[in-house]
Amino acid sequence: MSEHLNHTLLEHACAMLIAVDLPKFLWAKSVQHATWLKNHTLTCTLNGKTPFEMLHKEKPNLENLLEWGIRVFVLQEGHNKLDEKVD
Repeated sequence: MSEHLNHTLLEHACAMLIAVDLPKFLWAKSVQHATWLKNHTLTCTLNGKTPFEMLHKEKPNLENLLEWGIRVFVLQEGHNKLDEKVD
C-alpha cells in the first residue's frame, strides 16, 4: 500500500513538473506539494472527509491555494536604490 502511494505521488509530481516546464531539481518540492494536496482533498476511504479534517476536526481552508507553477517575484534585500529589488 505504501509503495502504491509513493508511486502515485511521484507520478503526480512528475506530471506537475512537466505541465509547467519546471526543472527536475524541483522534484522534492513537487512531491511535497502533491502530498499536501492529497492530505487536503476528499478521500473515499474516509467517507468523503479529508485526512486533514480527520486529524484537526475542521475542514481545510483552500481559499489561498495558488496554482502550481505560478510565476512569483522574490524580494531581494540589501541592495541600493537603483538595483532591481525582485527576481
